[in-house]
Amino acid sequence: MHVIQPNPHNVAYETHLPLRERFNNKVVAVAKEIVADTEKRMQNYRKNIKELDGGCFYPNDYFNILKQSNQTDRLTFLVNKGSFVHGRAPAKYFTMEQNPNTSSGFTQNYFVLNKGVTPSAGLKAIRDGLSLIGCGEICQIAYYEALKSELGEDKFDVLFAADSKTPLSIGFNSSRNPLLPLFLLKDVPQHFSKGEMVRFENTPYYLIKHINGESSGFNTICCDSTQGQERFTTMGLNSQGSTAQQVKQKLFDDFNEKPIGPKIMTQEVAKRSFGKYSTDYLKTTAELENVQMDYQEFSETKGGSIPLSLEMNIERITQLAAEPLESVSKLFNSWTTDTWPIKPCT
Repeated sequence: MHVIQPNPHNVAYETHLPLRERFNNKVVAVAKEIVADTEKRMQNYRKNIKELDGGCFYPNDYFNILKQSNQTDRLTFLVNKGSFVHGRAPAKYFTMEQNPNTSSGFTQNYFVLNKGVTPSAGLKAIRDGLSLIGCGEICQIAYYEALKSELGEDKFDVLFAADSKTPLSIGFNSSRNPLLPLFLLKDVPQHFSKGEMVRFENTPYYLIKHINGESSGFNTICCDSTQGQERFTTMGLNSQGSTAQQVKQKLFDDFNEKPIGPKIMTQEVAKRSFGKYSTDYLKTTAELENVQMDYQEFSETKGGSIPLSLEMNIERITQLAAEPLESVSKLFNSWTTDTWPIKPCT
């Protein structure tokens, strides 16, 4: 077992290196640091229950931990709050987006910085406080941290101020993610670079069996780009990196787990959540509950496939770094999030 280091929040920024290299090194270091902190807390909470007071967790994992450790009061509180459905971020720093179209009334895994809070403080709080989020959000936090290191805290706080057009938001899958203009999209990835975000998909049957599961796929950070030996990390994987085959195996194992079901939510939320599915769909879900898929079928149904990857637009980051503080927001806001720049595969 690898040794888990504490979370110091002070990973050095290697300013002597070229921008692309130092930026991606920081992304990888922060991602590893967050995942290692989660590993440490999950390994040690039985000895010290205060380990559960902070850090980043998958909502379902945190539910199971509270259940196993008989933390009934906290579990009931979070179930009633809907935190295992739409996630959680420290309320002093972030606000959830209300959404009447969702079962819980809030957009899943989407948190916006509160007025009066600096982006730098919010970014620190999402890691120090208790946060129930997903793998994409872990990647997003790592990119934010690297961007803050490159631009400096003053410029970072101007760009992502709560009252700006691009407030600091934690929620990778939202079209309002303010980092989107800084990404290049590779729709048919052939090779991966260090610091790149790589998406691994589970079999499409996963979401039928696990209606409220968390392993429909992994958004990972490539932490070692050695040809043929690439390694990836994110919450739920090894903090020091997993091979593509190991990621695929984890997705396969997660498919064959028993679904967590509606116990993570109130009866009212469960009724709305499961009520949006047809009778035939729910019948198939029930039939799949105890099904164990073999690895060949998993692979044949595209389990473990990689549909896309993202890398940061270093040219735009260079422009932001060079732009004066008083005009940097104008430059940033000139880039649209309507479409992502596509980088042709080579």
